Amino acid sequence: MSDKRPLLRVIAIFSLLLFTSGCGKEEQPIAVDMSQKINQTSPKEDKPALIFAVSSINSPEKIYKEYAPFIHYIGKKMGVAVKLVMRRSSEEIYDLFKAGSADFARLSAGTYVKMKRTVNLDILAIESDKGSSSYQAYIIVHKDSPITSFDELRGKSFACVDRLSNSGFRYPAYLAAQRDAKVQEYFSHIIYTGGHDKSIMAVFRKEASGASVASYVFFDESHKNPELKNSIRVIQESPLFTRGPLVAKKDLPQSVKERLQKILLNMHLDEEGRTVLKGMKLESFNKKKKADYDLDSEMLKVADE
Repeated sequence: MSDKRPLLRVIAIFSLLLFTSGCGKEEQPIAVDMSQKINQTSPKEDKPALIFAVSSINSPEKIYKEYAPFIHYIGKKMGVAVKLVMRRSSEEIYDLFKAGSADFARLSAGTYVKMKRTVNLDILAIESDKGSSSYQAYIIVHKDSPITSFDELRGKSFACVDRLSNSGFRYPAYLAAQRDAKVQEYFSHIIYTGGHDKSIMAVFRKEASGASVASYVFFDESHKNPELKNSIRVIQESPLFTRGPLVAKKDLPQSVKERLQKILLNMHLDEEGRTVLKGMKLESFNKKKKADYDLDSEMLKVADE
């Protein structure tokens, strides 16, 4: 009897190829440009994809966890693919829109004020939490510090987020200008941390004499870490600022913008939407009434001098 083992091996390999070629064909219209994908049933790829941009200093895993449910929700409601493009800084998001490489994004207030000078944007909605679309900048110091006012921070080290951050840079620059000084000259040196949470930790660890941070981040970090809360004092609060908007590029079709806006404004009305918002540390998206970014614009002029 002839040996049939070689023939059986060929048949087995051919069968395996047929099986594996059939796998992996599952549609993956929601993609993240960090080599991660969501394996979920979603809209057809034959419709144009929307590109959503976001910046954060968090790890890719944390960003994926926070925003993957959001883009899946939007994609399912819109019936189109939504792709997540992540960048490390506000400046990089700015560059994306200038290059026309993003359709919509969640921006900080400071980034929006800077971008609208040179990029045509439409505000779709304003983020809101705990019933408010406002926030403040907090000037903070360590509880052991003898410093009790911003004036006493002159000549000391100071932690800032980045130059596009209202609460994390422009507000202290504005306060320094009111004292006839440029922010770079007012402090002995500035530590750019890249995030409000990192600025808080710089003060907590006594790596900086003071910092300026967003109130809602301060509340969130204090809630997670009681030791941090008990180790930091707020010595000055800013006026109220309008929280960051969710924006779309101006030349996105009007019908698309209107659908996006409707979905955003109604997210808090269904259970899935509320779950997604909670993951983004938001309560809802509100319709733009009179989003007042005048003070933000004034602070931008000072910071750019």
